[in-house]
Amino acid sequence: MHRTIKLSMFALLAAPAFAQDPVLKVPIRNITRLHGAMNNTITAIGLVTGLNKTGSGDRATRQAAANFIRRYNLNVTEADLTSGSVALVSVSAELPPFAHIGRTLDVQVKALGDAISLEGGYLEQVDLAYYDGPNSKVYAVAAGIVSTGGYAAQGVTASVARNNPTSGRVTGGGRVVEPLSPELLSEAGDLQLVLLHPSLRTAHNIVAGINRVLGDGGVRAFVQDEALVRITLPLDKRDRISILRSLGLIRDIKVAVEHPQKVIVHLDTGTIIAGAGVQISPCVVAMSDLTISVISEQDVSQPAPGIQNPGTTERVDRTLIDVTIQDRDPVALGGGGATVGELLENLKSLQLSPRQLIEVFKWLDRGGYLHAPLEVQ
Repeated sequence: MHRTIKLSMFALLAAPAFAQDPVLKVPIRNITRLHGAMNNTITAIGLVTGLNKTGSGDRATRQAAANFIRRYNLNVTEADLTSGSVALVSVSAELPPFAHIGRTLDVQVKALGDAISLEGGYLEQVDLAYYDGPNSKVYAVAAGIVSTGGYAAQGVTASVARNNPTSGRVTGGGRVVEPLSPELLSEAGDLQLVLLHPSLRTAHNIVAGINRVLGDGGVRAFVQDEALVRITLPLDKRDRISILRSLGLIRDIKVAVEHPQKVIVHLDTGTIIAGAGVQISPCVVAMSDLTISVISEQDVSQPAPGIQNPGTTERVDRTLIDVTIQDRDPVALGGGGATVGELLENLKSLQLSPRQLIEVFKWLDRGGYLHAPLEVQ
């Protein structure tokens, strides 16, 4: 048995640096949404039938199946139903704003019991409602064949599964039966745009763009806060047709956006994402790799030949521990890392693995040399 433990140690020295962010312009529609216009999750509890011995056998599923059958005037009990062909599931869909009757929706289906797989089963028709206790309202109905993108099979002593076969989709299986049309104007009579990523700089750029393009027509935009832009319309342009026309013009205006200045690190995959405005103070990085190898082996011990040396042949465990320290020359990180390209060029000189780069970012942040929020996931 061979076990290896590898540790890295860093030393940092730093000084300040500054740089200019590149400019990127995008349409307002890509970075905002209309206040009050959002997706709403509608849900239900339903049954998936037609499963080939991969359904549930729990009491709740049999009870739900019996209740479903009784709706068709057939008198059955839980004991009359066999397990494996039906699964009790939760059903959900995202209802978008301005959804009209007849619009189709993709539906998510997830097993609630001990089902093995929902693949190929049929979701019996259910009513999808926005849950609000006694005031819950049905907005869509759903039914159709479930596709999971995976599979599962099991026998007496073995089983195999791929992806998640107890969670699937019914593509286009939902159909809107109650329209959802939110109010376009706020109670104060304004249009309000919510920034998907709050930023005061971006909000001011949105306001400047709207006033530049539509200001001559009496439209005025104001920054409410870093997440909200308020737009006032002339009294003669507050009917629904005029509002939609103005909104269409506003959403096509391109404005400069503030780049996210942060570093995101995902520990499981070793992924590092750095925003274009990330800066690192010029510093020197010195690293040592400490490798500890533990090797366990079994030797055979035999007694010396001859009658005067009695004994038996035995297996003897031996453990060898090897410690190796590899020092690397200090590497200077300069230029401030003003752009993603410059940052990568700086870090490339370290010749580190993704895991080691993550540790470098952690120590840069801890020492105050990384001038951006570090988000570790």
